[in-house]
Amino acid sequence: MDWQCDITKTQLIILLDTMRKAVIKILTNRLSRIMAKHAILKGNNFAGIPGGSMELPIKIMNMILEDAKENNKPVWILLQDLSKAYDRVDLSILRKAMK
Repeated sequence: MDWQCDITKTQLIILLDTMRKAVIKILTNRLSRIMAKHAILKGNNFAGIPGGSMELPIKIMNMILEDAKENNKPVWILLQDLSKAYDRVDLSILRKAMK
């Protein structure tokens, strides 16, 4: 049913999810600014950080793929899923970083 901007027509889980998304957005923005300001991430570990760019890694990968295609070479690409990395942050360290 359409909630028509009446909060009494919503379920509690929707409000919790909205609050969770807002808190995550705030944390992500604050952590991104801290990491960019203090240059915490090195090498190509800066995707999504203010002032960071993925242009160079993408160009390098493209050149590797073009070389492999032209010279008929096999290419092995390893991808690492870090989607759960932030779930394993020690909360005491996170609190100190947020101060």
